[in-house]
Amino acid sequence: YRIGLNEGRHIITVREELKHVKNYLFIQHFRYADLFDYTIDCEPEILNCRIPKMSLQPLVENAIYHGIKKKHGFGNICILGGTYDGEIAYLEVHDDGPGFSKDRLEAIQNYLNKEIADRQETSERLSFGMKNVDARIKFAFGEEAGIEIYSVSEDTCVRIRFPMRELEAEVPKKNQ
Repeated sequence: YRIGLNEGRHIITVREELKHVKNYLFIQHFRYADLFDYTIDCEPEILNCRIPKMSLQPLVENAIYHGIKKKHGFGNICILGGTYDGEIAYLEVHDDGPGFSKDRLEAIQNYLNKEIADRQETSERLSFGMKNVDARIKFAFGEEAGIEIYSVSEDTCVRIRFPMRELEAEVPKKNQ
């Protein structure tokens, strides 16, 4: 609830985003303790980088409902964060569910790469949540940023790529 309000800010730090996801996972893990476990491992150098709020939670939700629950057994979710070269950062959500078929994966990748989705392709068939996160990342950082998705049996990875830009401290408003 707090991150939703977040004093009207749309861009937060990776640290704040991870705190929100930890709270979300805590609640979901309490609800589905017999279904999955999770780990979060993020390199410290990206914790102060900027990211649109609510970027990870929809991806984690997808991992639970479309990955782990379809596994029909105990599963794992892993969130990783780091940098490729000191300029591009990433956050990844992995699950060890059954993965996507080749056709479904290709359809989702095509959907993510379209400017406007066909009206025939509804959110029931493709991931509206991923498309929304991808669009917000691209809006904030440009077309080189966004979501990438990979899937093989027992490893689906949804990766957010974004430039390593630290969130500047807010300047206090002067009394008028």
